[in-house]
Amino acid sequence: MELSQETIRKICDRFEWDWCNEYGERGYGNHRTTMVVLGDFWLRPNAPHYDPKRGLWRAGLDPSYDAGQREFGGLASIDKRFPRIFQQLEDQGVELAWRDEWIIDYEHSKCYRTTGDSYGWTPSYVMSEYGDMLTPDSDFDDWLDWARNDLDNALCDSMIGDNVDRMLDERGYTRRPPDGDRFENGWHPGQNDTPKAVVEALEADLGYAGVDFEYVFVIDAVGQFDIHFAIWWKELKENEDATV
Repeated sequence: MELSQETIRKICDRFEWDWCNEYGERGYGNHRTTMVVLGDFWLRPNAPHYDPKRGLWRAGLDPSYDAGQREFGGLASIDKRFPRIFQQLEDQGVELAWRDEWIIDYEHSKCYRTTGDSYGWTPSYVMSEYGDMLTPDSDFDDWLDWARNDLDNALCDSMIGDNVDRMLDERGYTRRPPDGDRFENGWHPGQNDTPKAVVEALEADLGYAGVDFEYVFVIDAVGQFDIHFAIWWKELKENEDATV
């Protein structure tokens, strides 16, 4: 029997799970995904403290399975207690994800990873100093405001949902170093570039020529032990001030 949206949401409320309509993170979900549920999917039937889920677990549970959990401290997967419900959720395209690895953008009802899933992973969202959540759905100018003239912030394609280099080039920024080269920082010999040193070198070169500029750092690639990046700069015209 198919579960209604109201029933699914009541299940989420009962177990204090969060939910959204879809993944915002690239590489997750497909055309069958109807909802993403974030939660803690463990039950602890033998916990000595009060647990509102305990009664649900005890009711009708196979005693042999319950006994087998004691050696693991009473920890058991919730789908073992409600196999038919969880199978129905899966059949209806409801995907489950661990809440400590994801965050929801409630404005657009999408979720994004808070922790990496590979050595090459880069984030798709940030929280600004004002508490605003920036995602690929945000305006590119808002991302620029967040990253402009900041040694600690850098843009990457996963944040924008598009090619950052192209978008900066269209706005009159110049890449340094040029295409085909990049700055490197990491554990391998020679990977000693830092944002501060890069900006100081650019200031020395452009300042000597009397050029005022603003800059944005861009992450080209990340690895297990290193990061590759570039700086994009743009000359400030007369009567145009850099935004800090």
